[in-house]
Amino acid sequence: MSKNNNICDCELCLFKTFPLDNPLVNDQHKIVEAIIYHFIFRLGNLVKSKKDLILHISKFIAMINHSYLPYTSIKETINVFYKQIIDSGKGCHFSTNTTLTKHINKEAVYLKLIISSMTEEKAEKAEIVSPVAIVIDDVKEVIDDIKTLQTDIEHVIDDIKTIKSDIVEDVKEIVPIIDNKIEDASGSYNSYCVIS
Repeated sequence: MSKNNNICDCELCLFKTFPLDNPLVNDQHKIVEAIIYHFIFRLGNLVKSKKDLILHISKFIAMINHSYLPYTSIKETINVFYKQIIDSGKGCHFSTNTTLTKHINKEAVYLKLIISSMTEEKAEKAEIVSPVAIVIDDVKEVIDDIKTLQTDIEHVIDDIKTIKSDIVEDVKEIVPIIDNKIEDASGSYNSYCVIS
């Protein structure tokens, strides 16, 4: 008898170990195949006949997710995996006095958790904003900044016009005073020169 190996190498168990870029996330058929493989690997030796195996696996799939049941080639997949796992001596070897129902419930909960974590990861990936959307947001921010800058420049131009008009008014007031002083000063100077 081969050595007992409790570590399943189905795609779902591999996803739990290495969740990055797993093809299962987008492929329901691969998930069903992984469920079938997992059942045969973990519980195949507790089922008495192949007919019972098909029945128990169908119930097992329904326990995990009813939407997986319409998978068309369950029987063929069971035959392939059964031959691959049981005939080669792989899989778990539980004692026959343990209850199959207890193990089925435990394994179904375990796989449900893995599948739900996959759908959560898929949802997180879907929430990631595409680079194009980021660029568009950046461009919108730049456009808003340009509009703000344009408004600021218009305010500065208005301020400059106001200052310019104030300077012109001040110059108009100052020029006549200077003109009078220049005339008066030159007259006084001439008077001074004549007196000296």
